[in-house]
Amino acid sequence: MSVALRQVAGASDAVWLIRDQTVMSREFFNYALILQADRKIPLFAFSPVFVEKGAVASFAARYQDLGRIAARLARDILDGGDPDQIPLQSPRGTLYLNTRAAGVAKLKIPERLLSE
Repeated sequence: MSVALRQVAGASDAVWLIRDQTVMSREFFNYALILQADRKIPLFAFSPVFVEKGAVASFAARYQDLGRIAARLARDILDGGDPDQIPLQSPRGTLYLNTRAAGVAKLKIPERLLSE
């Protein structure tokens, strides 16, 4: 797995961890943190837990919003709406940042994000 991650990271500006049990393990995450430090490639995660452990950022959507959006989309489609014409929906949530990890990855966090 580390070989594949190293190959992908060689042609990437960032690494985004996905919620997939076949990929995510403690070993994989630790290797990704080493890669972040060695290659200065920011690591983005799907949970604030990973931000606490060294990833640069994560966005945690509110599950209630995800449910409402899914229900609204299903209702629109069941009412005859064309799925191709339904606009993109964005849930509310919280952006978590680790400024120390951003510094390790040589990533500049815009001041407006730090002040919110």
